[in-house]
Amino acid sequence: GCYANTFFAINDAGLAVGTGLDPNDAARNVGFVYDTNTDTAFEVDALPGLNGALNFAVSNAGHVVGSAMLFQGAGVPFIWTEAAGSQQVPLPSDTSQGGARGVNSDGWVVGTASNAYAIPFLYDGEQTYRIADLLPADSGWDLETNTFSSAIGISDCGIIVGTGVLDGNIRAYALIPEDVVHAFLQNF
Repeated sequence: GCYANTFFAINDAGLAVGTGLDPNDAARNVGFVYDTNTDTAFEVDALPGLNGALNFAVSNAGHVVGSAMLFQGAGVPFIWTEAAGSQQVPLPSDTSQGGARGVNSDGWVVGTASNAYAIPFLYDGEQTYRIADLLPADSGWDLETNTFSSAIGISDCGIIVGTGVLDGNIRAYALIPEDVVHAFLQNF
């Protein structure tokens, strides 16, 4: 059991994900899934060597993503499925910590890692990419040399949303893949 603190997301099947604290050790985060249909909850298993998790998103296919950590220390991104359990999402090069914030039904994950800066990333189930490396060279967006950049969500058709810096200002963006429509970043 845990003391539920926050629900972050719910999918169309009624699975809600959130975070709580272990009632026997308040220094340990508990990532949990609550099934609204059966009124049951369970804890997402921790990564090897770690003991806690913050769950941030759930896909309609049941993938859960977040940040896993030892007690309440720095985290690393993970993806959980009922079939495979928790698996670490590889961090982008030259980063040391991060968290997964969005996942689609194909298991593609987005999140933000960090070094001296915030580094938004995409994990396609095989490889992790810095989102800055996926942008057209002349886009004008800075998604790698500031502390404001993020990747927060990804749709089932691959549209990624987050924040970045454009012309020195923090802006929201939607990165739309070429196979949906011509790739562009939309400033909101």
